[in-house]
Amino acid sequence: MYRIFAQRISLDQGDSFTTTVTIMKDEEVYEPASGDTVTFTMKKEYTDDTPAIQKTLSNSDMVLSLDPTDTATLEPGEYHYGIKITYADGSVDTFIKNIFEVLPNV
Repeated sequence: MYRIFAQRISLDQGDSFTTTVTIMKDEEVYEPASGDTVTFTMKKEYTDDTPAIQKTLSNSDMVLSLDPTDTATLEPGEYHYGIKITYADGSVDTFIKNIFEVLPNV
C-alpha cells in the first residue's frame, strides 16, 4: 500500500506504485513537448552517484509506475526523490523533491 502526503511518499517494500504526474508552469498545466524528458530519480543520499531507482516517464501519459521488483530489495528507511523535466533546449526544472520512505514488508 502506498500513501502520499504533501508529496512525501511511503511504500511497503515490494508493493506496486502508480501515480500520474502533473507539471505546473506559470500556474498552468504543462504538457511535455517533443524532445522534453521527465525523469524520476530516487537515492538513499542526495550525494549518491548511483540512484536506487530511476525511471523516465512517457510524455504521452505522465504516469510514474514502480513495479514490486523496484523496491523489494531496498533497505527500509528514508530515501530522497526528485522529478525533473529536461526541456528540448537543455534547460532543467526539478519540480518535485521530497522524501520517499520504504517501509518493511510485514
